[in-house]
Amino acid sequence: MYIEHDYHYINTNENLLIEKGYGKISIHSIHFDRHYSEEQKEKNRQIAESMTSEQWSRHCEEVAKGFSKPLNDILKQFIDRYDIHQVSEETDTMEHYKSDWDLYFWSNKGWNGKDYMDCFKLDFNTRRSVEKNMALLNEIIPLVESMEYENIGCLIQYDAVLDKEKIEKEAKEICEKFIGKFITYCGIEGKIKVVDEVNNYKTYGFFRKGARSKYYKVSNTEILAMKLREAI
Repeated sequence: MYIEHDYHYINTNENLLIEKGYGKISIHSIHFDRHYSEEQKEKNRQIAESMTSEQWSRHCEEVAKGFSKPLNDILKQFIDRYDIHQVSEETDTMEHYKSDWDLYFWSNKGWNGKDYMDCFKLDFNTRRSVEKNMALLNEIIPLVESMEYENIGCLIQYDAVLDKEKIEKEAKEICEKFIGKFITYCGIEGKIKVVDEVNNYKTYGFFRKGARSKYYKVSNTEILAMKLREAI
């Protein structure tokens, strides 16, 4: 089993905000799919070149179907241990969705036009706290590490859970401070202005220098990250 930890869902601004205490790294999902080494990929290319398109199509179909059994074996190990939404008729109900399930199942079965899957993923319950989901992940990682399946890869994907209320409050304070002044926002020179106000709730826009009506909606995370970098 090939295992990779993937943080590409977390962008530079989110990393900075997490570092400064405005959020936490959480687990997004885990994916199981086929995985080949570079040597194996080259061998597959050579096989493809030696076949007609019809032969290669049949070969790919056989290979894809061959991944179904190990993936179902892996899934069963999760089913035996965890409460997984949408993995069966019994768990594919709104009543079950509203419960405190552990993981959310999705596979490409049907989506791929076939009656079998050759990849699947398990999402974590976003209604739970970061701490609870990370604790669950820490249980799952040793389980995955114990699995021995050839050409199966596990991608563990993380994302950012930010304190949106705290970020919005500080972002609005920054916007108020710089209303009407020239600043550089996302590499563009211009001004921040109030573009809407309903029940004392203000929405801010960034107007490029010389612009009268066209503007960019100010991103709370972007403006706060810029402030933290002392860019403005």
